[in-house]
Amino acid sequence: MYLAEERAGRPREALEALEQYVARATISDEQRALLEQRLARLRERVARMEAGTQPPIDYERESAGDVPIALDAPATSTPRTAPPEPVVTGPPTAAIAMLVTGGVLLVAFGGLAIASELEDQSLASSCGRDAGRWCSADRVSTLEALNVAADASWIAAAVVGALGITFLFALPPERSTPQIALAPWMSPEGAGITAGARF
Repeated sequence: MYLAEERAGRPREALEALEQYVARATISDEQRALLEQRLARLRERVARMEAGTQPPIDYERESAGDVPIALDAPATSTPRTAPPEPVVTGPPTAAIAMLVTGGVLLVAFGGLAIASELEDQSLASSCGRDAGRWCSADRVSTLEALNVAADASWIAAAVVGALGITFLFALPPERSTPQIALAPWMSPEGAGITAGARF
């Protein structure tokens, strides 16, 4: 009650509330000494207010407790510390690494799929469906290898990408530091790598 009254600009009422609390409450000797100091400051403030010499109130937290109080001492007698710098956090490095790896695997899949299609067209015209005859196992071995590699790359990209997304939400964020990132991209118009930096 005394804090509410004090912050509302009613030090007389705050003094009365704190005096009643100290008189009736069961508190430790350490807390009683702290509250007696607060009472003394409040009494001085009320006296100064009545005399017309009350300076503006500065609210701070005392280290002895977590209850905010008004301090009457000049600003030079109370050591002030700068507020802590805000902590900037970023996504976990493991998640970013997984997502970048998944992107690289997707680019690899794109390259392997194009190579597989070109090999299929080449075989179709030389010994396949367009030529009207069957291709030997030796002739189709390259096409089969490209198909297997393409399938493996898109499956690996899906698994690694899913792990990256899981890590992104499951792992705690990390303190942000300057970093440079590369991200592969692919679209119907082309493919490439995007570079970016964060400071």
